[in-house]
Amino acid sequence: MNILERLRADVLSLFPEVEAELDPQVARARGRLLQESRERLALGRYHVVVCGEFRRGKSSLLNALVDRPGLFPVDVAVTTSAVTTLRYAEEEHAVVYFTDAQTEEIPQSAAAEYVTEQQNKNNVKNVERIEMAAPIPQLKSGLVLVDTPGVGSLNVAHTAATRAFLPNADAILFVAMVTEPLGTVELEFLKTALEHCPIVVTAITMIDREPNPAPMIEQARARIAEATGRAADDLVIVGVSSLRKRAAVLNDDPISLEESGFPELERALWHGITITCGRAQLERGLDAIEEALTETAAPVANALAALNDDDSLHRIDAEIRAAQEAAKANSAKNSRWRGKLHADLELKARPIRNDLRRDFDMIADEFRAALRSPRALSDPDSLVREVADGLVDAAQRATRRLLERVEQLAAEYSVMTSTPVLAGDVSAGGSPVPVTPDIRMPVSEERKSAKWGRFRSVWGGGVAGAGAGALIGFGVGLAVPVIGPFIGPVVGSVIGQIVGWFAGNREARQREDERARREYLARLQTDVTTMISRTTRQIEQDLTHRLVDCERAMVSALEEQIDAQSQSQQETIRELNRVKRQTALEREERAAELKIRADRYTALFTRINALRRRAEGLGGTAQGDM
Repeated sequence: MNILERLRADVLSLFPEVEAELDPQVARARGRLLQESRERLALGRYHVVVCGEFRRGKSSLLNALVDRPGLFPVDVAVTTSAVTTLRYAEEEHAVVYFTDAQTEEIPQSAAAEYVTEQQNKNNVKNVERIEMAAPIPQLKSGLVLVDTPGVGSLNVAHTAATRAFLPNADAILFVAMVTEPLGTVELEFLKTALEHCPIVVTAITMIDREPNPAPMIEQARARIAEATGRAADDLVIVGVSSLRKRAAVLNDDPISLEESGFPELERALWHGITITCGRAQLERGLDAIEEALTETAAPVANALAALNDDDSLHRIDAEIRAAQEAAKANSAKNSRWRGKLHADLELKARPIRNDLRRDFDMIADEFRAALRSPRALSDPDSLVREVADGLVDAAQRATRRLLERVEQLAAEYSVMTSTPVLAGDVSAGGSPVPVTPDIRMPVSEERKSAKWGRFRSVWGGGVAGAGAGALIGFGVGLAVPVIGPFIGPVVGSVIGQIVGWFAGNREARQREDERARREYLARLQTDVTTMISRTTRQIEQDLTHRLVDCERAMVSALEEQIDAQSQSQQETIRELNRVKRQTALEREERAAELKIRADRYTALFTRINALRRRAEGLGGTAQGDM
């Protein structure tokens, strides 16, 4: 168990302790949200998308990474546009997902029949992906390996399908070969990868073929730095040998194992994953716990402060009653924020739709213009590749912009509809002056961002959660939909149609004379521009559907936030009404009882803060092996 797993286990162990302390009414409002938050954290999936040109040792590297020779098909010419995922499961199985939404369980040994160009030429079986699972110890911590088609191959759909995955990867493992200098397509792909994903590790394979591979690795570093504009020292590049690792494992040779480069590769991947998505998952889990605990502890803290004197009692009573009235107004079906949210979402989406349409029109215009250039006859493949890449990039730009706008709107509405559950000067310790700053409940202006963080953990959307929750084309995977995953299936399927038509006519084109080739280009223009128009309509339609999903998800999460805060306020009012009727002796006894509960809550807040500090410190800690 590495440091990230230990910390995740500690956070998960806190969930049942906090749930046992929850007020019954708060538990009713927050129970489902806590359960979903705990399940997402327990799942702890980290998607590592493996990319690279074909015949670069990608499949061999994957087999070596999980110590399962032959699991991923090797020695094939070109993979299809389908992808293969591998995750942990107690029982070994594999499922093929087809583009018509049908599925088929297959033996893992039969995967090559569906994901290799040799046995599924031009993807005639219409395979979308294969999901494999096996009891592989290296994957038990939550890693999901995603094997993508080769980039830069003759089949343009391969590169397009792989590019579509980049924004949803938690980490990208790019595979190159020590004996082949990085080509233009590879360098362009790496530049795109570094723009989309914070964790990009380049593995230079087959270092056993060179007596001294270090100069080749440094040459690759220099070329990547020049092409991407990144500092050479900031690039993570590791030389590996699958052959050496297999021999080292068979011979139980730790020295040879280290020389294979795989331990260094695993450390690099885990370190990056830990300080990005791993830490984010932990923080979202702690946010959910803290919000529920705050709402349960608030009535106790308010009552303790009110027991100081009658002035405190009346002041706190007035504050909480006012907050309760605001919560009731927010929860009303005709509350102003509901209609405004719909209008604001549409307002945010309109310019994004317009820009997307303009981008696609520009792609079509540039394609038509390129068809009149000399390279249209000499290299039509590159024209189609530019169209495919342009479609994916434009769609992903629109997705990123939309996610940013929706996130901003969710943050605004979280604050707009939030009402305090604590009186202004009440702290977790129950006295007007906080016992320690660390355990003060989050009610001040400086904690508004933390409040949004907790609401975000409830809503489940956003860029930070997208990669861990779902890959493009893999469905949502979270409690509520996110915007990101809709781009891949639409663009990928349309690009597949473009390239399938194009590839099917390549041989015929090569046999034709110049006049026939020009006729061919005319047909190509008609078909590709039609596909671009179809893509535009499909993406706009799906965008509208996803906006509806997001609106429903946000409304549901806001309603649950309002309900939980209202229940906490109501409990405070009940407690204060009880105090009003008590004698001085009864108040003293009640204060002693509440102090015991407050101490338990304070101890839990202290543990939450300690876990936050541990999570924040993950970036400076070297990680163990997978």
